Amino acid sequence: MLSIDHVMDTLVGNEMLKGISGGQKRRVTCGEMAVGLCQVMLLDEVTNGLDAASALAIVWSLQTMCEHANVTLLATLLQPSPDVMECFHDVMLVTGGQLIFHGPREALLPFFGSMGLAPMPGQSLADFVQEVLASPQDQARYRVPPPALSPSLPPPPPPPLRSGRKCISSKRMRRVFDESEIGKEMAAKLAEPPYTHPLQGLSLRKEQYGARTVNMWLTVLWREAVLASRNKAFLVSSRCPR
Repeated sequence: MLSIDHVMDTLVGNEMLKGISGGQKRRVTCGEMAVGLCQVMLLDEVTNGLDAASALAIVWSLQTMCEHANVTLLATLLQPSPDVMECFHDVMLVTGGQLIFHGPREALLPFFGSMGLAPMPGQSLADFVQEVLASPQDQARYRVPPPALSPSLPPPPPPPLRSGRKCISSKRMRRVFDESEIGKEMAAKLAEPPYTHPLQGLSLRKEQYGARTVNMWLTVLWREAVLASRNKAFLVSSRCPR
């Protein structure tokens, strides 16, 4: 699933010991989170410092993990490529302390199109969204007449490009999202009670932790012993007489 079976017998490595590559280390970390049977995974800029191929491989592995293990994954990415964007089902945009969009990836362009904003020819979706949100003063470059959109996102009239209002604020984007069909559906889901199935309580874990304190303490102690046994330089220096 993580495509790291070819380095199964290789040490992960550290600053003193050469091991697997940086992209493989991040996939090992994702695997550690997956075997913990967690239902929600939060990743912060997991593709930073990696080339395009390694970043795509990691995101593809995470997508496969979510689909097979039924896990919810929330990841923040810095300038993702179009191929990386294709791996995600939903997109969440936050700017100025406002959640301005949360919905399917296919509905992102129609959402901005309803406000009269569209990317330039050949521009990637991630670059377009980042420039529109990070530089509101440059929104005039992306202003276009609102096209005919799907019924799920009725286009409101865009504000005219007057001197007093040249950009669309994050608060107005949030209002447009709340008035859209996707925003109304999300508000209705959040208003529902969290547990609707009569037998859902049987599958929920009642304990605060999945393992007892003694088991966790022994696991950490064994891990430290294994790490200490692999630190050959420390063992040799400690045994040599002064």
